[in-house]
Amino acid sequence: MSLPKTRPGCAGAPIPVSRIPRPTSGQGFADKWRRTRLAVAQSKHLRQTRHLCEVCGLRLADELHHVQPLSIAPHLAADPANHQAVCRECHQAIHHGR
Repeated sequence: MSLPKTRPGCAGAPIPVSRIPRPTSGQGFADKWRRTRLAVAQSKHLRQTRHLCEVCGLRLADELHHVQPLSIAPHLAADPANHQAVCRECHQAIHHGR
C-alpha cells in the first residue's frame, strides 16, 4: 500500500486531486483553452487600465476591444498589445462607425 503524496511542510496533508476529467485533445479542448487565455488577458488588461475606458476616459470599461479583429488575426487574441479597454458605448461606436 502506498501513502498519498504530500506537500512539503504540510504535515502529511494529501494533495487534492481534481475530480473533473481533463480533456487532452480535440476541438473542445482548444476552444476552452483559447477562451480561458482570453478571459485572463481581459481581466488583467482591465485591472491595468483601472477599468476606465481608453477611448472616452469617462466611463467604466467593461469590454475588451481587439484592435486587430479576431477574424483577421486570431493569433493575437490574448496579446496585450492588441487590447483596448472600452465602455459599451465606445465599443459600439468603434464597430458601427459612429
